[in-house]
Order: sequence, then structure tokens, then C-alpha cells
Amino acid sequence: MRSVALQLGLIILFLGTGCNSDKADVSSDDVHQDNQTDAAPILGSTEHLGDVTQSDQVEEELEDTQTNSETSALDEAIETNSALESDEITNTDNTSELVTIIESVEIPVTPVTPDSLTPPEVSDTDRAAEVQEPTEVEDTRESDIDNPLNQESAENVLFPVYVTPPDVEQCSVEDVKRRIYRDMRDYYLYADQVPQLNLSNYDSPESLINALRVFPDVYSSVQDADTQFALADEGQREGFEFWFSPANDGAVRFRHIWRGSSADHAGIKRGDEIISLEGRPIEELSNSEIISIIFSPEIAPLSLTVRTGDDVPRTVQVSHEVYQWVTAGPVTLTALDENAGSPKIAYLPIDSFVAPTKNEFDTAIAQIVDTGGVDELIVDLRYNGGGDTNIAHYMASIVGGEKVQGREAYTNTWNNKYSSLMYTRNFDVLTQPLNLPRVIVLTTPFTASASELFINSLKPYMDVVVIGERSEGKPYSSGIIEYCGKTLNIMTVERTNSVGVSVAGGIQPDCLVEDNWETPASSVEDPHMKASIAYILDGSCN
Repeated sequence: MRSVALQLGLIILFLGTGCNSDKADVSSDDVHQDNQTDAAPILGSTEHLGDVTQSDQVEEELEDTQTNSETSALDEAIETNSALESDEITNTDNTSELVTIIESVEIPVTPVTPDSLTPPEVSDTDRAAEVQEPTEVEDTRESDIDNPLNQESAENVLFPVYVTPPDVEQCSVEDVKRRIYRDMRDYYLYADQVPQLNLSNYDSPESLINALRVFPDVYSSVQDADTQFALADEGQREGFEFWFSPANDGAVRFRHIWRGSSADHAGIKRGDEIISLEGRPIEELSNSEIISIIFSPEIAPLSLTVRTGDDVPRTVQVSHEVYQWVTAGPVTLTALDENAGSPKIAYLPIDSFVAPTKNEFDTAIAQIVDTGGVDELIVDLRYNGGGDTNIAHYMASIVGGEKVQGREAYTNTWNNKYSSLMYTRNFDVLTQPLNLPRVIVLTTPFTASASELFINSLKPYMDVVVIGERSEGKPYSSGIIEYCGKTLNIMTVERTNSVGVSVAGGIQPDCLVEDNWETPASSVEDPHMKASIAYILDGSCN
């Protein structure tokens, strides 16, 4: 199974790496969901991106990020060893970056799909129905991903049916390229701007779709169907699944660990220092050597020497394996000073929006309710490159509570040819929503797609305090179509909230805080958490 860890293109630290089916599918942002992947000399695991990274999400996604430059050696390694998730995955998917250990400098890298990296998370995808003329609907893949069409009429939408030319072998590279070229000039959001190209100049579907994308779209991509659906539908990823880079104190520290992975089970935590990789001091390894090790599953188990705080360094073994990704929770409850009657705070991390995320989120909310509720909720979306928009929408409906129930959440806008498909979706009406005065959301440039949808859809109705850095700025959803073992993640719609605001350009924080991974994400010493608590106590942005 191809790695899904690189979704969302965010982390360079993870490493993991049917023919003739023409079924309309969905995928999630930054796994496509998403998100989104991380790649880094200091990366360690391999969306929508997925990932985002999102990860493989991270989302070939992650998703994660705003430039479309080509990065040779690393891109080539990633394309070979991972699949990027696309949801606004990606990931993750999805301002990617490449960190160098030697100089401790972060070098901007363009998001990849699949030639770039995207944040861990997954990709935000919506289902598009393709039917035979004039009304016979082709077999569609059942999915929970948000449908950019009006739900009641989705199955009756007519898209031109693709037919393999008689002189072309079905499901050959040439056939898939022709399918992509046709689709990009039809229902793609920027179809009227797609350049005319000589297909013979492109040796793969991936290189072709990259050349066809119209700026600012850097997310449309071609992915391996099995890998993408394993992530989006089952929450399964593959890889070593860690991301490390120089922290503010100069030490090389783990920035993110994918929960449920071998690295997670080995006890590696965010903020732990990495001392050596395969017995070699980390400071003596070049970027190319680190990449070679990280993207070599045959090396597994991989030996890492790590240190937590001032503890004695310990050596752990991590495997390159398929695992069940835990994307939401657990909840950390904090009462700053119970005697003084200070607010009770719940911290809830959400790393992606894949199918299992909903149950994990429900469990977290039940935990909050069972403890008598909380006064403040902090939702950590720092490395969430997107994913299934239905889940992000459901989560927003619960967090928004009575203030949003049944009201307009967002609108999907198509290109001119399909303008009649514009669809406005309302918040869900739920029996047990949270009714908080506000929600605090933590962000970084890897926060993308469905994560941004969560924030943007709530803003017109409640106080959404954004603490961190500007988000990636991915307002698109892709209509995922499965064809010949590939998924065509083509951006079909742009989303705006109830007052017409798009997240293009990113969501600006209310309190600007740079990410620093010297401490666990939930620690009161973490800069994002420290700023959140200060805001809760006195409305300041320290």
C-alpha cells in the first residue's frame, strides 16, 4: 500500500511512503482528506495532506502552498514514496516548508500535488456525479464527503461522459491523461483559463495536471485511489509518522507525531529532542542523508535516540507500517484556579477530518458534557490540512450551538458553465449542541481547507478567536472522480460563508503567535496555549 503519510505536504518528516472505473467520488482535503504531508530533512514521515500533510497528509494534500514551483530531488522522492492528500488536505496541502537541520533555516517550498508537499491533512473533497446521457446515472461511490451540489439534485447532474478514443488503450497512461485534459476543460473551477497543451510532452497524469492548473489553484491532483480512500474512509496511514525540525532553542525537536503510529506507540512526544538517527548524531547528517533514511521503508525498524526534557536519552525503534490514525481528542480539561472560580477550559486537538474523526469528536464532546461542561473551548487545528467537509460542518454545528442551527453556513460556487449548481448549505439542527459564548481556534500556515471552513462558517454568528498564524487560504473543494485506479482531485467549487467571505489569502489571527515545539501542544507553557489563556483571562494578546 502506498504511503498516505505525505498528505498535506507539511511535514517532511514522515516517511512512509482497476481499470475502467469511472465512479464519482469524494475525497477530503488536506486525505484528501486533509490535508495535510511533511517533508523535511528534518522530517520523518510520509496528505489532502493531508495532509496535510498531511503525511503522505499530507493529503502527493495536502492538500497544505501558494506557489507552484517545482522542487526536484525532494519532490521526486515524495512522488515515488508517498501519496499526497488533497482536501484543502489536504492537508494538508497547505503552505509547505522544507527545514534544514544544518543551518536551522526554514526554506519555503511549494505545495505538491504530487510534485510538492502539502500540510498533514487531507483534502476537502466533494462528490460529483457523472451520468450517461441524458439522465442515466453512473455508479457512484458512497461517501460522507460533502457534495458541492444541491443534495436533492446531485444524482441528476449531467457531466459529459468520457469515452476512451478507439486508438488508445483503455486505462493506459495516455488514456488517463486524455481524461484529465477533458475534465479540466469542463467542470474545473478555472476551466475557461486552462491552457492548450501537447499531451505528448507530459509523461504522467501527475505532471500533466500540474501543468493544467490555473493559479491560485495549486491543489488539483491525481492520486492513487486505494491510498486516498484508505485514508479518507478508514483513517489508515502508512509510514514512520513523525516530523522534527529545529526549535527556537536551537535543538532539533519533534514537531508533530501522528497519533496511533509506531512513533506514537514508542512514546515520542512533541517537544522531545532527537539526538541521533540510525546511530548517527543528527547534527552530522546532511539533508539528503536524512531524506534518504526517512524515505526508505526497507530500513525499518528505524532506530532513534531521543530525550524528553532533562531526562537521560533513550533509544526507540519505529516501524514503517499501516496504522489507524487517531485524529481527534483526547480532551484536556484545565481549571486555572478552582478556588478563585476561574473558567474551566477544554483543549481539543483535531488533526484531520477523515471518516473516523466524527466518532472521535463525539467521544470528546461526551467527555466534556460528562464533566459538567466547560466555560471555554480551545480547538487546535494547527496541523489540520482539511478533509471531509461534512465532518467539519458537523463539528461547527455542534460548537456553534443554538446560535447557528438551521442558518446558512456556506455556499459552493461553480464555474460559469455549471453556475446553476450553486448550492447553499445550512448548519445542522442538533439535539445536544454546545452553547458556548465563543470558541478559540489555534492555527498555523498548515491550517487549511475544511479547517478554514470550520472557522469561516462560524464567524458571522459567534465570537471565533483565532490565535496563531495566518492559515493557508484554501477556499476550494474538489470533485473526486475515480478512474482506472486513480482519483482525479479537480477543484470544482469555491466556498464562501453566509456573508460572502472567502478564506482565499488565509485567515488572519486575532492574536499573532508563532508555533514553537519545545513543549507539548496542550501544555500551558506552549506559546499558543499561553496566549489563549491570557485572552480568556483578560482579553489580551500576549
